[in-house]
Amino acid sequence: MKLLLISNSTNAGEVYLAWPQQFIADFMHKHNVKKVLFVPYAGVGLSTESLEKSYDVYEQRVATVFATLGFEVESVHRSANPVSAVNEAECIAVGGGN
Repeated sequence: MKLLLISNSTNAGEVYLAWPQQFIADFMHKHNVKKVLFVPYAGVGLSTESLEKSYDVYEQRVATVFATLGFEVESVHRSANPVSAVNEAECIAVGGGN
C-alpha cells in the first residue's frame, strides 16, 4: 500500500489544495494513477440544501483541482456499490474536516 498523507487542504490566503498540488501530481504520476475515488463524507455542511448536495459540492471542489493536474475524480457517494468501488479503485482520496 502506498500512502500520501496531507494534513490540511488550505493554507491561510491560498486557494484550495494550492500547497500540496505538486506532491499530489508527483505521487499520482509515480504510481500511474489516472482516476481517483473520493470519499466526501466529512463535507457535511457545504450546502444548506441537503447532505447529498454537500457531498456533490465537495466532490466538485476536489475534482476541479485534480482535473487541472490531469486526473479524474468520482465520489463514492455516487456509486451503486461503494464496497466494490473502493476495492476496485486505483487511488482513494479521503476528505477531512473538523
